[in-house]
Amino acid sequence: MAHQSLTHMPTITTRQGVAFAAVFALFVGALCLSHEQSTELRPQQPDLTLLPLLQATECHSLSSESRLQHAAQLQQIAAAKMQRAIFVASDGVQAANLLSEASICAQQAGDAAESQRSLSQWRQWVTDLSTQFQSHRLRLALALQTHRTGDALAEVHALRGLLQGSALPADAPLSHFQRWLDAQERQLAAKPKARQ
Repeated sequence: MAHQSLTHMPTITTRQGVAFAAVFALFVGALCLSHEQSTELRPQQPDLTLLPLLQATECHSLSSESRLQHAAQLQQIAAAKMQRAIFVASDGVQAANLLSEASICAQQAGDAAESQRSLSQWRQWVTDLSTQFQSHRLRLALALQTHRTGDALAEVHALRGLLQGSALPADAPLSHFQRWLDAQERQLAAKPKARQ
């Protein structure tokens, strides 16, 4: 009986096989194209961080006595830049660098308490900047997905403001991101503005 049911199974003709293969190839092609477009529209590297821009690596003061004075000066300059960061985003990034350097200078001068104070301020400021950076990236992705050109341009400008003046190697992830932002800005600026 099982043998009889096998003989009554429908057979696939060559024409049906070719049609199935063509439909499958179109599906795979569309899938690849949509994946390519989706990666083009959203900022790459979801784990991208501003941290490489926010860390000093050395104290730019020579003597041990002047390092402590230098740390105090850096603290004052950083405080002023933190206040201006709401207007000039790159000042916020510079403030983080200054706090990081102040911590290094105080540590090298032998003042562990002052070093820790600068480091604590740096950590809090870095958390704030990182939150701001990720929020702008998310808003940009949403604006691009919903084709809100004006909002997308505003987010591109905000992100570029945070990255302004950064000197990173060309192959660094943030450098790739900066180039991606430049390309997005050109594409968005070329689109006709929607009427209000």
